[in-house]
Amino acid sequence: GNSITNIGDSAFYGCAELAAITIGSGVVRIGTNVFSDCASLNSITVDSVNPSYSSLDGILFNKNQTTLIQAPALKAGGYAIPASVTSIGD
Repeated sequence: GNSITNIGDSAFYGCAELAAITIGSGVVRIGTNVFSDCASLNSITVDSVNPSYSSLDGILFNKNQTTLIQAPALKAGGYAIPASVTSIGD
């Protein structure tokens, strides 16, 4: 929901059945390894008014899309990293 402000470290670690997630408008911090070992994850969507994060084609970025934070494990097909990206997260 939009009342969540923080997603802690490893919050969804190992959630093998998690296929898609929507990050609400209130999230201002996403910890490390949040989606690690989520073998079924194929899409991450961020509410368009979120002040800190964004998504493009199911991939998680910071708001300005200069940092690629997380590409889902089951993202199908090839992917060209946008020219705006200057950093790739852990």
